[in-house]
Amino acid sequence: VLGDGFGLSPEELKRARTLIEQIDRVESFEALYQLLGFEYVVESHGSLAQFPDASFDLVVSGGVLEHVSRDVLPALMKDSYRVLKPGGWAVHSIDTSDHLSHYDSSVNKKRYISFSERTWRLLCDNDVQAINRVQRGEWLDLFKRSGLKLVEEELRNVDISGLKIAPRFAGMDKRDLATTVVRLTLKK
Repeated sequence: VLGDGFGLSPEELKRARTLIEQIDRVESFEALYQLLGFEYVVESHGSLAQFPDASFDLVVSGGVLEHVSRDVLPALMKDSYRVLKPGGWAVHSIDTSDHLSHYDSSVNKKRYISFSERTWRLLCDNDVQAINRVQRGEWLDLFKRSGLKLVEEELRNVDISGLKIAPRFAGMDKRDLATTVVRLTLKK
């Protein structure tokens, strides 16, 4: 992994390799967090208000943002920008697939784009497996409006040609609708 050194000095490279070896030996999240000096924080409303301005070099999420209510996303994105130090990074992996497809392979990974808002609310929207149905272009817009600059993007897509597109999604880019995973690297 660190074969080319990533521009690190020999001392930094040695420290990174040692840390990777230590990480590889941990047996619990608690031990990992202690080793890295991390603190696990859960705020049920998604607020970052408890953290001071410019207090982090990095904000990371994996498989989280698609579960945050779309109503709070603009404030959360702005708060993410606020808590980052100048030049700080944000890295997010957002699963925009229909989560039922994780349990039933016969379900198209983007099946939910065929549901009207009413049908979605009645049949699928629940507290157990809530997803916000925010699409790639909407995510990019949210991050851009927060002030974060896109550095890199990686996408996974699926064929949606057999799906009827519900009115809420009708005007969206087909590439965005076909996207099932959005991985973004952003910079303040």
